[in-house]
Amino acid sequence: MERSGAVVLYGRVSSHQQRAEGDLERQGERLREAAGDRPIAGVFTDVASGLSDKRKGLRRALRACQGDRVTTLLVTHEERLARFGTALLAEVVLPSWGVRLEIAGGDEGLDGGEGNDLVRDTLAVVTSFSGRLYGSRSAKARALTQAVKSTLEEANL
Repeated sequence: MERSGAVVLYGRVSSHQQRAEGDLERQGERLREAAGDRPIAGVFTDVASGLSDKRKGLRRALRACQGDRVTTLLVTHEERLARFGTALLAEVVLPSWGVRLEIAGGDEGLDGGEGNDLVRDTLAVVTSFSGRLYGSRSAKARALTQAVKSTLEEANL
């Protein structure tokens, strides 16, 4: 069965503050622009950590990708899809449904490079675990995350 070339749009921000600042809305605008004339099979969003496996928007987006019309899952940056494991999704799961992952680009502060990837991944892990240990809004969690961030910046990573 030939697919019609529909796209699924998925956006994610980590916090309600980012949502309030319009980050999620800007992602949606970029995704719609990148979709161009292609039909949109669904727009899904989450306000949650990229480490969370309980994101309803991502689950719905992946279910939509299983539909016969969909050929592309579109995100602004692969980290919006997941902090880790995007290669598994992009190279195994999505292709098994006849879908490819397309990166629209444009996330502020997410420039490429190995050192930056290491810093972002380290901060993602520290943020996630400190949030679980101390509560995501606690001063201790913020202080720990800031201390790790400062240390990584001093090490020029």
